[in-house]
Amino acid sequence: GEAVLDLPGVGLCVPDLCYTAADGTKVYLEVMGYWSRATVWKRVELVEAGLSEPVLFLVSSRLRVSEELLDERATSALYVYRGRISAAKVLGKLSDLAQRRRSR
Repeated sequence: GEAVLDLPGVGLCVPDLCYTAADGTKVYLEVMGYWSRATVWKRVELVEAGLSEPVLFLVSSRLRVSEELLDERATSALYVYRGRISAAKVLGKLSDLAQRRRSR
């Protein structure tokens, strides 16, 4: 079934995919594409408010947001892509988030 990541009083996120690392660590992925900038900010607020599950948010560069909105201490990350999504970059970022999760 689909995961629903809920932070009561703040909001929720329904990721598109779940990546499972070799050791069983799960990282979720949400493709935001051409959604509104306001939606991206809502996801950043969710993470900053304490969303416990790691999520990689894929965002089109047309929304003019920076990957630095979520720093390396955050449980989640942004991948801003231009044109096409790079599978290699996505996999690298998912692996980084899984490693970050294991380190906590």
